[in-house]
Order: sequence, then C-alpha cells, then structure tokens
Amino acid sequence: MANRKPRTAYDGWTYMLIQEKKPIRALQIFNNRKSKISGFAYDVIIQKLGSAKMFEELENVLDQMRKEDGLKCKEGLLCSVIKLYGRARKPEAAMELFDKMPQFGYPKPSIRSFNTLFNALLNSKRFDLLQPLYKTMPISPDTCTYNILIKAHCNANRLEDARELFDKMPEPNLVTYGTLINALCENMNVNQAFQLFYDMTKKKGLCPNVYIYTALMGGLCNDGKVDKALKLKMEMEHKGVRPDTVTYTTLINGLFKVGRSEEVGKMLEEMNDNGCVLHVATYNTFITYLCKDGNFEGAFGFLDAMKCIFGKQDIVSCNIIVSGLCREGKIKEAYDLFEDMPRRGCEPTVITYRTMLDGFCGAGRFKEAAMFLESMVSKGFTPRRVSVSEVISGLCKEGKIDWASSVLRNMAKECLVEFSAWDALMPYVCSKTERQKASELLNHIVCIS
Repeated sequence: MANRKPRTAYDGWTYMLIQEKKPIRALQIFNNRKSKISGFAYDVIIQKLGSAKMFEELENVLDQMRKEDGLKCKEGLLCSVIKLYGRARKPEAAMELFDKMPQFGYPKPSIRSFNTLFNALLNSKRFDLLQPLYKTMPISPDTCTYNILIKAHCNANRLEDARELFDKMPEPNLVTYGTLINALCENMNVNQAFQLFYDMTKKKGLCPNVYIYTALMGGLCNDGKVDKALKLKMEMEHKGVRPDTVTYTTLINGLFKVGRSEEVGKMLEEMNDNGCVLHVATYNTFITYLCKDGNFEGAFGFLDAMKCIFGKQDIVSCNIIVSGLCREGKIKEAYDLFEDMPRRGCEPTVITYRTMLDGFCGAGRFKEAAMFLESMVSKGFTPRRVSVSEVISGLCKEGKIDWASSVLRNMAKECLVEFSAWDALMPYVCSKTERQKASELLNHIVCIS
C-alpha cells in the first residue's frame, strides 16, 4: 500500500473555519474565538470574505490583525487583498491598502506589492492612476512591471507608448511579445506584428506559443489573407505547437468572412480529431454567419445543439438570431423566439428588447412597437431614445395621433424622449381642429422641462 502524504494537523476550531462554506457563518465562527488567533486563520477568513466581496467585514478583520500583538501580517496576504480589490473594480481601496502597508510593518513595499497594485489598477481599467505611480516608483521595475504597463498601453490603444516601453525592457519574455503582437494584429498592423515575431524567434531565440500564433492568424484573417493564416497553422504544427479551440475558431471565422463556408466542415472534423471542444464563442461565430446568409434553419440547429452540449442555450446566440430575423423582416419569427427564450433558459436582456423594438419599427409595425415599448419600460428595460422617437413619428404618419400623444407623455415621465419626438407630433396636433390637444401638449412640455 502506497504511503499517504500526512495531513496538516489543525485544531478543531481552525478546521471548522476552513470547512465552513458560508462567509457570514465563517465570520461568526471567527468572531466567537476567545483565545489567540493564528496568522493562518486570519488568512482563511480574509480570503473567504474577499471572495464574497464582503469588503467592509474584511477591512475590520485586517484592522484587528494589525493591532494583534506579536502577529505580523504577511506581505502575500496584503497582496491577495489588493488583488481581490482589483477583481472587484475597487481601485481606490486597493491604493488605500497599499498606502497603509507601512502600518503592517512594510515601510518600503517590494516590487511584488507594486506589481500587484499595478495589476489591480489594470483590471479596474484605471490607467490614469497607474501611470503616475509607475513614474514615481522608488525601486526599479522588473519584467512583470513592464508587462503590466505594456498591456495597459495596449488596452488604451496607445501602441507607440507600449513599443517605447518594450524597447526599454532588458529582457522581454513570451508574455511581452504576445501582448504586443496581439495588440498590433487587432489594430491591423500585421506587418509590424510579424516583424516582432521574427525578432523574437530569430534574434532572441524564443519559441512562440499557441497564443502568439493564433494572434497572428487572427490578424491575417481580418486582412482577408486566410491562405496565409492556414499556412501559418501548418508551420505552427510542424514546430510542435498544437492548435487549440481559439485557433480553430479564429480560422473558421476567417473562412466565413471570405465566403469559404464549404471548408468549415473539414476544419470542424480536424478540430474534433485533435480533441478540441467547441466553445460558445465558436457556436456564435457559426450562428452569426448563418444568419447573414439567411440560413435560419441552420442557425436554430446550432442553437439546439448548444442545449445538448452545454446544458443550456446562450443569450448572445439568441440575440444574434433575433437580430438576424428582424434584419430580414421576419418579425413574427423573431418575436416567437423572443417569447420562447425563457423556456430555452435565456431570459431576454435589454439588448434583446431593443433589437425587437427596432425590428417592429423597421418593419413599419408601429402599433405593435408602441405596445412592446410600454411592456418593455414596465419591466424595467430602457429603450434608446431614438427608438422612442421613431415609434412616435411612425404612429403620427399612420394618423394615430392620440396613441402617439399617449406614448410621448408616458415616455416623457421616464425622461426617455428627445425633442425630435415633440417636433414629430406637434404639426399633427396644431391644426384648427386640434388646438386643445396642442395646448395640452405645450403645457406638458413646460411641465417636463
């Protein structure tokens, strides 16, 4: 019988704290402790509270730990909390804790702490806070620091600044090259991306990974150069790098874009043979192009297949089909899918409602659009103001002035009316026979203003 690895021994209280799944209950167990609490127990409760986004309680525990005699909070634990703030999009809280690190016994934060804070600000999309901190760093940046800053520049579409930082780096690694190559490809700078690729492989001797190859294939496909992308895939495989689901999805998307949908089946077979599982994004790629080709039977087929594979259908997939049907003027079919979405496990979102409303308007079915609009707003979904104006204008053109006036008044109460909607209605009510209605409307405008 094989020797088992000995289990770490915990006292009963600590074991109970670890096993408790509910953060509130875990906090009660923690607060009821009468004797001294270990640093490990603090770590456990802080992680539980942070994962549950119970930050007020977490901060109270941190403050309690700071005041504990003979117990020093590990830098790694503080970094974990800063990371949790970043994931929760709480950049100010992350910076506040970083500034308090001297109170926990760290007068000079390490490069690890700086990088953790920088990454939290990156996740919070607060580049405006990140850049000034970098410029005033009292210690030298390392490769991780540069990678975070380069990614921040790329996310802000400041590729020249990203390249300037890249050129300052002593030793760029695969993450650095991958980040910059992907950003260049997304911005259609494929030639520059390949130049960087060749510098990486020929001058630096680095072996590209599947992420870098796939980024380059995506750039080629977006440029319509699918054959070159397929050739690059063969080169990648020859060098022992296996394509993944994202690679195949990228190439399938490229084939659809250039009208070579007949080759997709072969790509799917190869994907299956290589053990790559289709992601939801891959299905949505198929559904998008099937809808563009007017093949809604095929699109619904993929939608039904998603139920078998993933256990439910995807709201994005449903929205794509609703949009495609509306674009083709198939409003009844679009509305049937809209009503059937809850049964399919997808509750309509504000995007679904807006798409359906625009579909009614586009088909000139303004009476149904008005009823749908009222229902949409009553359920808490906000339409685009331009769509509200279109509904009112359409009703006016059909001579349904009373109905248009009712819609306008109801939407004005929700602050969902542009002045163009008032402009559309006023000419119809300002005739000699409608002076009373015109006066009422004018009074309403004044009250709303």
